[in-house]
Amino acid sequence: MTAAGYLAVDSGGSGLRAVVGVPGRGPLARASSDVPVRTGERGIDPGHFLEQLVPMARAMCAEA
Repeated sequence: MTAAGYLAVDSGGSGLRAVVGVPGRGPLARASSDVPVRTGERGIDPGHFLEQLVPMARAMCAEA
């Protein structure tokens, strides 16, 4: 059986922050970027968000 994990993300004016973890064990890896995700009339730019988040999440999963 595989343990379920989580990815928590905070995107704000000061940058993007994320953690991965497993319930009951807490965060296993953290990462951040000082580059804020671009926003426009419709909110967060999804392409720019994923451009930052995907490599960050892959690196955290490898670390965890």
